[in-house]
Amino acid sequence: MEVVARGLTHPRGLTVGPDGALYAAEAGNDEIGGRVSRVRADGSRETLATGLPHSVNAGVEDIGAAAVGFLGDQLYVLSGEAGGRLASSLLRWRAGRLEPVADLLAVEARLNPDNAGIESNPFAMLPDGDAFLVVDAAGNDVLRVGADGSAAVVAAFSDDPVPTGLARGPDGALYLALFSGWPHEPGRGRIERLGADGGRRTVVGGLTMPIAVAFDRGGVMHVLEFAAGLDLQPRLRFRPDSGRLLRVVGARAEVVVDGLHYPTALAVDPDGALLLADRGAISAPASGVVLRYQTCRGIGTY
Repeated sequence: MEVVARGLTHPRGLTVGPDGALYAAEAGNDEIGGRVSRVRADGSRETLATGLPHSVNAGVEDIGAAAVGFLGDQLYVLSGEAGGRLASSLLRWRAGRLEPVADLLAVEARLNPDNAGIESNPFAMLPDGDAFLVVDAAGNDVLRVGADGSAAVVAAFSDDPVPTGLARGPDGALYLALFSGWPHEPGRGRIERLGADGGRRTVVGGLTMPIAVAFDRGGVMHVLEFAAGLDLQPRLRFRPDSGRLLRVVGARAEVVVDGLHYPTALAVDPDGALLLADRGAISAPASGVVLRYQTCRGIGTY
């Protein structure tokens, strides 16, 4: 494990830009709001955008900027559930400011894909041609959101599984992490494969709070688990220092890194190494880090 970025406040989505720099969406806190940072090759951090909407869910988890991504050279930001004009939205960074592209709460109100309550907390996104595939953790769906603001439903779930991370597999299918419904009991999380024909199936079960999924350069699936459980008494608390990075070989998940403190995101850098956001929630300001985990060529070898 190598630390490639420090000084982040609740880092969430990660991506490597066309300029080779690392971009991080930070949920932030009440003081700074949500934020987008750019990390140079020497590890120095630059604030690109700040003051994004921020809120605290159930008095526990900070919600703000959730993901970043590029379409060509254009940077986009996904803003999570909070108050204000830019909340629950896909945003575009242009001329030094953020402009709304799509109001995802309005999309949820219009389409309501899971036929449940109207709520929207976008969490992750993946470039898909001239659009993004956007995971809405509160709406329990995956949307395809265009740069022109159009939105269409790719998949929806009626069992309130709280979808989180997604990745494109080596077979071209989408793989989606499902955190599991409240109270996120151990072993209830899963990874589902979404085929181009609309079919879907569970490919990995028995997970606990899977929050991100990614494939290394050998095509091996890796899954990030946020915590080992949620304690409801004597106070609401996700168990600290119990996050894990898993490698999936066949249908078996093996632990490759444990003791993580509320990890939240996975990405793959141009060299094929995995980038992992740790201290992405419920952590001290500026304590968040991005770790680089180098895998070796070949399936399942390190």
